[in-house]
Amino acid sequence: MTEADQNPSTARSVALAVGAAGLWGLALVLVKLGLRDVPPLTLAASRYVLGALTLVMFRALRNRNGVVLGGVIRNRSVIALGALLYAAVPAAQFIAIDRIEAGTFNFVFQSGIPLILAFTAGFVLRERTSGREWFGVAFVVMGVYAFYRSEEHTSELQSH
Repeated sequence: MTEADQNPSTARSVALAVGAAGLWGLALVLVKLGLRDVPPLTLAASRYVLGALTLVMFRALRNRNGVVLGGVIRNRSVIALGALLYAAVPAAQFIAIDRIEAGTFNFVFQSGIPLILAFTAGFVLRERTSGREWFGVAFVVMGVYAFYRSEEHTSELQSH
């Protein structure tokens, strides 16, 4: 394996990141549109069930011996993580998107990720979060707070 195979180019990495961000944003807009006709929990459940079935189908096509879910079903932590990340979190997200704008939800949700990761690294992985990393987390959280305070003030001015 060459060094180029191990380290993808910066341009390719940026393109993949932009593509992933675009798909994530588009998915939230489509969810917001879908919530006009389908209740949040139904939409969340159907979206992830269809995704899971698609992955199982691709896994079955790649696995010639017929064992599709063997190792995963035996691992309780993977099942618990899947229930949390692919059932509870999306259901809460869809309920939130049903009540606020998709862009607003995405902004707040994405800004909370560094905070959650900082705490998770300490509790689960026993990693120490550096002062510089905590500064970054605080900067993101304060930025979101400042943005919403300014939005609140702007909407108050427009309503008067």
